[in-house]
Amino acid sequence: MVERRDFPAVFAECITCFEHIVPALSYHKKRGITTKNALPLAIATICTYAPPLFDHAAIKAIDAFVGSSRILQKHEHGYPLIIDAAKRREHTAQQIWNHLEKYPGILEGELGSQLNLGHDEVAQIITIWKTLGIVNCCAKDESPSLWFRTRLDENTVGMCIHCGVHGTGGKKLFLVPRVCKKCGSEGYYHINYSYKPRE
Repeated sequence: MVERRDFPAVFAECITCFEHIVPALSYHKKRGITTKNALPLAIATICTYAPPLFDHAAIKAIDAFVGSSRILQKHEHGYPLIIDAAKRREHTAQQIWNHLEKYPGILEGELGSQLNLGHDEVAQIITIWKTLGIVNCCAKDESPSLWFRTRLDENTVGMCIHCGVHGTGGKKLFLVPRVCKKCGSEGYYHINYSYKPRE
């Protein structure tokens, strides 16, 4: 489901798994079983993806779950600290989002210094946004410039899928079928996401 980017379903499935976590941890402890992954998959998935996707309900659900279990509160893996870190990451993601909306094309390396955030904090969130196609980056010197792909007023390049002619305009122009002025065919243009808008 993560590969399909179906995150509402991902988080819902993780939440249904909560009831199995404490029994599994208790069983592992009783049998002396050590696992490769410190965190159960349901907790790790929510803590990784919910903060940068602003799914506050999923974070709130896992916070309540951990808070309701004495075993998890006292566990050596420090679950309350992990949940607190996820809450802070959601706030950090909101700061980065607002800054990126205000300054499209900003260098990734400048985000941390301008927002007084650590490089790793910024990189974790931006990496997820890049992987999910939320932001587009163009190489510039040693640090990539970042833009949201969802800015419909941003200029971009579209290409007719029938004859290959290029056209430039606001991204929203290429989200509906168009009649190509060169070949006369009607259809969607391919959007060139590697296009770097003029500064």
